[in-house]
Amino acid sequence: EGTVGLAEVLAWEDVRSLVEEGAVERAQVEELWAGLPMSPGPEGRIDVGGFMEFNNRLDQLFDAGEGSEEDDVEDDGTSYDWRTDPAPAEVQGLGLGLEPEAPAASSPGELTPEEMSLGGEDAVELDDDAMLGMSDDPEVREAERIARQANMFEGGAVGYDDSWSPVEDLGQPSERLDELRKRAASMTKEERRSESRLVAERMARLAAQQELCGLSEPTDERDDVDETMRQYTEDLVELVEEVLELGEEGVSQRLCGAPWQLLYTTSQSVRFNQGTTGLARVLPTAGFSRVRQSFSTDGVVRDVRLTEDLDTLTGELTATMEGDFQVQKSLSFMTREEGMILRMFPRVVRYGFVTQDVNNWKSLESLDRLEFVYLDDDYCVMRNQGALKVMFIW
Repeated sequence: EGTVGLAEVLAWEDVRSLVEEGAVERAQVEELWAGLPMSPGPEGRIDVGGFMEFNNRLDQLFDAGEGSEEDDVEDDGTSYDWRTDPAPAEVQGLGLGLEPEAPAASSPGELTPEEMSLGGEDAVELDDDAMLGMSDDPEVREAERIARQANMFEGGAVGYDDSWSPVEDLGQPSERLDELRKRAASMTKEERRSESRLVAERMARLAAQQELCGLSEPTDERDDVDETMRQYTEDLVELVEEVLELGEEGVSQRLCGAPWQLLYTTSQSVRFNQGTTGLARVLPTAGFSRVRQSFSTDGVVRDVRLTEDLDTLTGELTATMEGDFQVQKSLSFMTREEGMILRMFPRVVRYGFVTQDVNNWKSLESLDRLEFVYLDDDYCVMRNQGALKVMFIW
């Protein structure tokens, strides 16, 4: 029925453990419950919106109890409000199993981001310019800085953004790609199109064998799949010429029609949020199921509708985003080559009984400014212009 009662919340493992450990008292939980907006259905029960508010108030309770040492710290004016920020970058759900995961271990001898920024006996202090270090051209460096900020998953959790890495993305010369470039140079346009289609089909078959579009728990096998998907994407970059030839209007028209369902992504932002909306990170027991997006245009108005399905203990929850889209030509500062990118401008998000007008929904930013690598009537392969190893296949 999409609602829960007080007894169910108290029996929920995370809340029960908080009470048993003395982190909160049962009376405090009951007091929080008493001030919640009840659902219009059965008496004494809350819906999705009410549960979001419960989590928010529980966060505030922790902030009040643990902030004594920080009372003198100036407030930066930021706050989390479930009505306007349902998918924050870092959920402050202390003890609710929502803490950010630990960043991936660095290679031996490699400085971690914390060591570079937090100081320490052997730490090296690097500013943004030193970390970027991509070009001596001031205009290019500024473009790099802006793109990095635009792609970062806001919140400061190291490793949960799709910002680019100069070393990883530009990498070392590839004999495989060099060989492919030589072959591609002698191919006809039809041969390029045929081989590109074969690569896209291989990607789709590999994606179909994976769980949750790449959002499953990290394993060595998933790392291998990621690397294979990235290599396939690189192959398509060398083979495909048609996207630019289609032009902005041609790409827009080809997007319209049947919904595009996500098959696989290597995006760390999407993985951290367990989806594109971020609701799976906020709603306990919710799990990502699938996400689709549909495009329509009359030549003037360009609409996009994204639908994400979540599995919850009370049934399936569907979240939808409605907004505008735009296809535009863009020069990549990473490759210095032109490409077609997709701009997304969300207007409203709906889930459960909640409808919200949105200007800025952080988790959805992972879908903005993606470059089209391959596009036909069946498959769409995209990559992040600022993080070339971040790819999506629809």
